[in-house]
Amino acid sequence: MNAPFDITRLLSAWQLCHDSLHLGPIRDDAHYDRVHASLQLLLDQQARTNDLKKKHATQQLIDLMADLLEHYDTHHVQMPAAKPRERSHFSCSSTA
Repeated sequence: MNAPFDITRLLSAWQLCHDSLHLGPIRDDAHYDRVHASLQLLLDQQARTNDLKKKHATQQLIDLMADLLEHYDTHHVQMPAAKPRERSHFSCSSTA
């Protein structure tokens, strides 16, 4: 069984994460853009640190944020009807 936790501290930490990194289910394109920008900052921060403990913690946040972005993309971004080869070209050219 998990050790008991202080719900007040947990909620305080969650509010800080939510306010700073915009964590939570992505509801619209503006929120998507904020989460994406926060993810880019975390990736930059991770690239600059040599502290393995910080890299691990940062990676966990990166994974969570990438999952949120992927979920939004899967459910809200329509790929144009095209042949598979054309779709991969669209995906590559749209990120440039």
